[in-house]
Amino acid sequence: MTTPHIAQTETWRPPPADELSPLYVPDDDGICYPSAFDLSAIDTMIQYLPQSYMQWALTNWFDDPMTLVASGMFIYYRQGIVSARVGPDVYVIPGADRDRPRRSYFRWHEGLLPSFVLEVLSTSNHQRDTGFKRGLYESWGVPEYWLYDPNYDLEHPLLDPPLQGLRLVEGRYADIPVAYDRESGLYRGHSAALGLDLRANWEEFRFVNPATGEALPDYVESERGRRAAEARAEAAEAQIAAAEAQRAAAEAQRAAAEAQQAAAEARARRLAEELSRLRGGG
Repeated sequence: MTTPHIAQTETWRPPPADELSPLYVPDDDGICYPSAFDLSAIDTMIQYLPQSYMQWALTNWFDDPMTLVASGMFIYYRQGIVSARVGPDVYVIPGADRDRPRRSYFRWHEGLLPSFVLEVLSTSNHQRDTGFKRGLYESWGVPEYWLYDPNYDLEHPLLDPPLQGLRLVEGRYADIPVAYDRESGLYRGHSAALGLDLRANWEEFRFVNPATGEALPDYVESERGRRAAEARAEAAEAQIAAAEAQRAAAEAQRAAAEAQQAAAEARARRLAEELSRLRGGG
């Protein structure tokens, strides 16, 4: 087996050729571009939990096979250069096939770029997120770029307020207004790209449907809602079945009563005929 040409990087080396998995299959230019999984990029639970919620909620919100919602998957943006990649924590690309198998997203193949990017900050990445990535997404023309700080250290927050948004205006990023609600202690801003509000503090993040004011559920809440809906459907079906059984029983009783009445009328006719015959014969 011929080993594919590997574009060099200081932080990654490919496995031996006989150990290549499908994730390591080279691109059609012969270069092997590692995926985020290959590099074992692992977040702490502080970053992972809101990030997993974001992907789950947005995937369900769009429910569109031609809208890609991705989390932690590399975007390669210069062919042949392995280091020319970025791994947004959550991003949305309208027009991209959601169900197409991908190990990474190659800009030169698919052409489309995100309309929405959200980065979850950590102590190791916040400078890159607020510096390099901001400039990169702005140069790409990404309409909205949001930052969220879930780090709980209120004495030394990475971002204050913990939720901040940027919107592209004439080719440059401008702040998206984020309001603070004193009663709930939550910050809230609106994403025109998603059609959703973002609501957060340093300990909580939710997407909110502005039409209903309801937060988009996470996986556990979705499953709980699904089971509750199934239970309601089963209860409704049981009620329908019971009503049908009652209706069938009532119909059976009515048929039995009609049969009894018909039998009684037949007996009465026979008695009248017999009485008439006896009288005539006398």
